[in-house]
Amino acid sequence: MLDPGHAEAWPATRADFTALFDGLELMEPGVVLVTDWRPNGHVSDVDPAGSASGRCRPQSLSDTTPFLLRLPRDRPRGRP
Repeated sequence: MLDPGHAEAWPATRADFTALFDGLELMEPGVVLVTDWRPNGHVSDVDPAGSASGRCRPQSLSDTTPFLLRLPRDRPRGRP
């Protein structure tokens, strides 16, 4: 029915992850572990992952501002 998918992931420091939001207003609670994003929800025994949400202010946009974030392909893949 559904084609299987995959997502590439690689380890990053908090600073590397936070840099993805340069130029955006970082929303509360900021850069945190996914399990801390909604602390009152169900927490499973998954590998730790980072999460954040950013917002672009309309006055900083132009008609040519791309909304696609493409991560570099030359980053290391998988776990070290």
